[in-house]
Amino acid sequence: MKWTVLFIVFFSPFLVLSQVGVGTTSPGAQLDIVASNPSNPENIDGLLIPRVNSFPTVNPGPVQHGMLIYLSNDLPNFPAGFYYWYNPDAEWKSIVSDAKSANFYKENTLESPGNIDEPIFRKGNIGIGTEQIVSKLQIAINPGKDLDIKKGIEVVNSNSEVTRNTYGIEVKNSSKTNAIKYGIKNHVTGDGG
Repeated sequence: MKWTVLFIVFFSPFLVLSQVGVGTTSPGAQLDIVASNPSNPENIDGLLIPRVNSFPTVNPGPVQHGMLIYLSNDLPNFPAGFYYWYNPDAEWKSIVSDAKSANFYKENTLESPGNIDEPIFRKGNIGIGTEQIVSKLQIAINPGKDLDIKKGIEVVNSNSEVTRNTYGIEVKNSSKTNAIKYGIKNHVTGDGG
């Protein structure tokens, strides 16, 4: 009888539900990691996410939806950082403000600017107040919106330089067209449209 009970206990499939605690004896979730001293943590207190130099050549699938990695290197359109697999779109998404689809880049790089004082560039066209973009920079002030804003663009040049020319706007038009060339073309009406 004793052998029968031992056989059943060790060789029968059974379900065990439990929680795992690291640094704690009373986990509060399925996985609970607690720092050795939350007020004064050590340099090894933390979770080390798998680090990769590039994304896998074969995309993960639905089972890996939500899988987290740390991209160690900058890749085109993917600055280094944390990414998770988002299976509905079949793509890696950054957990920090969607970094891979940065709208502007630091000068001479494919990296997102780190602060508001860095020079930036964009290869595409820019529309402000419009989605119907037909020029490199297009600004539209739409009726009924931003009633306090009366200007599409304002240039203030308060440079104190006394020996050189300064410019509010400089336009260079060196196109080879045989048609009319404009530096700045104004169309002013009073009809509001």
